[in-house]
Amino acid sequence: MYAGAPRELQRLSGTRWACRHIACRTVLDRLPAIIRVLEEIAAEHSGDRSVDARGLLLKLTCMTCTKVFGDARYLSDLLHSPTLDLCSAVDLVEALVKRFQDYRDETYFEGLWKEVLNTSEKCNVETEPIPKRKTKQSRMLDGHTVMSSVGAETKDTFRASIFYPVLDNMLGELNRRFSKPNCEIMMGIQALNPSSVTFCEEQALFAFASIYECNIDDLGYEVHQMKRILERKVTSGMQKPSSIVELTKSLNPLK
Repeated sequence: MYAGAPRELQRLSGTRWACRHIACRTVLDRLPAIIRVLEEIAAEHSGDRSVDARGLLLKLTCMTCTKVFGDARYLSDLLHSPTLDLCSAVDLVEALVKRFQDYRDETYFEGLWKEVLNTSEKCNVETEPIPKRKTKQSRMLDGHTVMSSVGAETKDTFRASIFYPVLDNMLGELNRRFSKPNCEIMMGIQALNPSSVTFCEEQALFAFASIYECNIDDLGYEVHQMKRILERKVTSGMQKPSSIVELTKSLNPLK
């Protein structure tokens, strides 16, 4: 049915959003085949197996998760990089939060909804629920002009029950994991790395030190003195430290 090597779902990680994006992408790319298999199993009426298949058919809402986890994947990959730059990570977090907030715009949602409809058409999935019985208009509405259908519309239900909750959950996780103090700690640590462009940047170091109630005035003098000592050692032939550990070792005899 599909060209290329078979795809398998990876074991999901509880912390890595990248794994969840790969899983959502795989399911979305193979959605017609997955739905066909689930429909065949659901039609078997073979106990728990059929019940599980019918339940999965109702829960396939991949479009939103694929997009959101795809955007978050870049941050996840950066945070797991062996050459992690914490300042870049903080900048990416701020950009990601801004992007998720922009996704609540009506224009973006209209584009996403078109993708949902196109995918539903390819998979022969009904986008409008089939009513079990004819809906009667409430007597309270008699004599009034009804501008929209009574009851929840599929589009509005998707927006309120799936799209916004997914966005709000991701924003909540980002704000919890990367709160202002946490970001200040990350930038402060990066400012202690000799190979960083923000090495010894006072604004980052002072914000970091304030979290631990350090004396900022004393720290300012110590940072200035450390930079002079380090420059003198490098001038005399010592190789410049390339990490926080190497910097600590080079300064340790001065305690």
